Amino acid sequence: LAESLEVYKEVFSIYNENIPSDDYRMASLNNNIALLYQEMNDFPMAVQHLKKALSIIEKMKEWILKLPQLIQIWQRH
Repeated sequence: LAESLEVYKEVFSIYNENIPSDDYRMASLNNNIALLYQEMNDFPMAVQHLKKALSIIEKMKEWILKLPQLIQIWQRH
């Protein structure tokens, strides 16, 4: 599990340099890291990463809910 955590940390670093912090891939990565911490019985860290993932997903939800309106506007023009 320790090796997996090191790989996730490397991926996290790469993501931080190359994609926005609110990108869905960051939510997925944080979720996966949380699952790993859960397996390691490090529940405070698991919760921390789950909260990060949830925060990103909540922002995405707002955007997704606006998507039908944006499509209608786009179709009119």
